[in-house]
Amino acid sequence: FHPLLITEERTGFPFGIILRDGHVGSANNVALFLKRILFWLREEIAGVAIVIKADCSFGIADLINEFDDNRIDYILGLSGNRALYPHIEGLKKEVLREYEEMGKPLQRFMSFVHKADPWEKEHRVVAKVEHTGQGINIRFVVSSMTAEDPSRLYASYHTRAKGIEAVIEQLKNG
Repeated sequence: FHPLLITEERTGFPFGIILRDGHVGSANNVALFLKRILFWLREEIAGVAIVIKADCSFGIADLINEFDDNRIDYILGLSGNRALYPHIEGLKKEVLREYEEMGKPLQRFMSFVHKADPWEKEHRVVAKVEHTGQGINIRFVVSSMTAEDPSRLYASYHTRAKGIEAVIEQLKNG
């Protein structure tokens, strides 16, 4: 099975869980499922701030454009690719140099504006470049939101993994 879970971040309250066939793509039917939940939330809790947070399986153009069209804020993981890596080349070299000098794991963040071909508009992308002691690790997120400090925006994205990832693993493993 390939479960889809939509939960409230602070409490873990499940708005919806769908068990899907194990061969379906992660983002399959997400927009339709979310529309129902968002309609209900907006009816029941007028004015509530909604921010969708999801891993890179959901950082796809169809969902990004859907969220933009419906004015839904989001922070989504974004798969690294040839168009993104040139933006962080300088930061990557800096992290490697710092690690060689200090010999301790470290991480640095930066943001830049990017427009992928299938996106309807430019978006802010935040990159995390870290040296774990075992090599360089690079992660990207795309967001409709702004923050002065890119590390804060990334940290907001990363909070989604604390509780929900364990629940997903429990579902997958019975």
